[in-house]
Order: sequence, then structure tokens, then C-alpha cells
Amino acid sequence: LKWNGTGDLWISFAPPDLDPQFQSQLLNQQSIDTISAAYKGIAKLVQTEPGYQYTLLVDMRTLARLSPSNREFWIKSLAALRLTVMSTPLRRHFMALAAGTCQPGPPEPHCHRPGQIYFVQPKGDSITLIFPIRFVSAQDTAIGKTFLQVHPRCMLGAPITAAPTWQLNVSGRNQGLEFVEARRSAALGMSPSCSYLPQQCPPEELRGLNPALIGNANGGFMSFTFLKRHVYGPQMEHVLWSMCTFYFLVGYHIKSCKVG
Repeated sequence: LKWNGTGDLWISFAPPDLDPQFQSQLLNQQSIDTISAAYKGIAKLVQTEPGYQYTLLVDMRTLARLSPSNREFWIKSLAALRLTVMSTPLRRHFMALAAGTCQPGPPEPHCHRPGQIYFVQPKGDSITLIFPIRFVSAQDTAIGKTFLQVHPRCMLGAPITAAPTWQLNVSGRNQGLEFVEARRSAALGMSPSCSYLPQQCPPEELRGLNPALIGNANGGFMSFTFLKRHVYGPQMEHVLWSMCTFYFLVGYHIKSCKVG
């Protein structure tokens, strides 16, 4: 952030130090168009500050004239600049799905942070996201597996199975990830499907890929499958938020367990 004290605010962003193939997914014309559209009327892209890839100039005078609710909306949107940029590759897939132009293809690797590669496979009428879960310690692995396999089902009082299938709640009212058993929640019966597989049983979509690209998925694999209705209209933003922050969700629960 840079503030000149007279009504101008600059917000600059640089993505993490990623492999060139992932950097190119974030530093392109599509990202520029996405940022320009997201902040039209309140901020604009200007000459980049040294050491950064994108710089926004925020019109603080316009922001001050807005109603409190609109001002809060734009402040939250500006604070989510990182998410706006990092979600660009996934947004491209979801927009094609929502428009009915999604074409089947092989799984594509994407990455938001070093060591957190996930895969997106377009299937024509659906898109599947696969997250290999990687932990750095045996303790984190044990806690993480418990969260991914046991915790949601135990809360519902249902039997534990090797590969439970859950539903993902991406409604605007409860933005974020919420795992529930579909049979026990009719309201979420139309939500995207979500499944967990252990390290020994990678998803079919990843079989045949270079194991070095997948990495050591010692925490197993989480898969989410989305249809057109899941990403149509305002739903898309909630889905993007949930998927782009999924690794953070897992890490949050691990830290919470350690503190508790």
C-alpha cells in the first residue's frame, strides 16, 4: 500500500515465486481484464510499482462519497485483490462451463502457492478439481486425515467409510466450505459433489500423470465436481473463493486442533 495523504491510494500485488508455467497463468491479459472489470469505477490499473506485477490506483474521493454499505463492499473487494488475481485460471474454466462452451480435456495443473499444486479437468458438462493433500509432519498428517475423513461424519453421527462422499455448501449465506452428508440435508442435495480418496487410491483423473507433478499426497486427495448450475451467476464468486482457499481451510483446522 502507498498513500500520498491527498486522496490517492496505490495497492500493489506480486504473486508468490512460482514455477514459470504457473506464473504465466497469472501474469497475462486475462488477469489484466479480470482486474479491470472487478474494480471498474473505483480503481484502475496504473504503471506498476517496482517489484510488483500489478498496481491499482484507488479513487478515494469516489469511495468516500459512497453509502456505508457500498463502501464496505468495495473495501472488501479491494482487500481481496490477491484472490482476484490468483483465481483467474480457475475463473476461465468456470466461465466456459457457465457459458456452455467447456470442452473435455486432460487434467491441467494449477498452483497458488509453492508446493500446493492442484488439478482442473474439464469434462464438457462438468469440471472436476482435485487437490492432492500434502503435510510436512506426521502429526499434521494424522490430524488432517481425521478432519478430511472422520470429523464431518462423526458430527453427523453416521458410520465412517473409507471414501465418504460429501456435499459442498457454496451458498451466499454461508460462504465457504461446509461438508455435510447429502442424504441428511435435502437443502444441499443439488450441491457439488465432493469425495475423499486415500494416498494409495489416487483419483482416476490423475492416473498416468507424472508422479513428481502430483507430489507426495500423504494426506490423500479431495475432489470436487461442478456442473453449470453451480457456477452460474453470483454463485461463481462463492465457488472461486471456496476452491482458492481450500488449502487454507485444511491448514486452519490443523492449527485449531493443535491449539485446542
